[in-house]
Amino acid sequence: MKKLKFYFAALSMVLLLGCQGCDEEPLNLLAEIPFRVEFEIPAGINIFEDHFFQFPNLPNNYQNILTQQGIDPSRVKRINPASTRMSVQFDNTSLSFIREASLYLFSDQVGRQSEAFWTPEIPFNQSDILNIPGTLIDASDFFEESWINMELRLDTREVPSSFINVRLDILFHVVGE
Repeated sequence: MKKLKFYFAALSMVLLLGCQGCDEEPLNLLAEIPFRVEFEIPAGINIFEDHFFQFPNLPNNYQNILTQQGIDPSRVKRINPASTRMSVQFDNTSLSFIREASLYLFSDQVGRQSEAFWTPEIPFNQSDILNIPGTLIDASDFFEESWINMELRLDTREVPSSFINVRLDILFHVVGE
């Protein structure tokens, strides 16, 4: 009998907690904010330290996108990192030399940075395209200026034997009512 009461109490708690946010309206995708960055990974980079590639002052078209699509800024609730696609541009060089990749947003204000995209332990058989999923942060604060700063951090497991030209296609989702 005690077990039955315990299971009933546990089930009731799960149902109660599961319905906490039921009365809230779901957020809709209002717009997408794309960025494209091209850079070069040098040959012979050290495998014992992380490598940082900074992309400062990227043009931020957030306000223009809202205006073009007729979206009232008061409807926007958050800006979510959606996805980043890293691809080799000119040959079929494998990206399997990368162990871990993350993309940060940062500000000129000291200490203001957030990890927007991250992928753990990349497989050894990685092709020339690497998809990096977004994290759960709200990146709205970084879109207040007309430019945005990003930094790619790579942890490598092997030394690339040649220079690799890479393109990042970065996408953020604007969500709201």
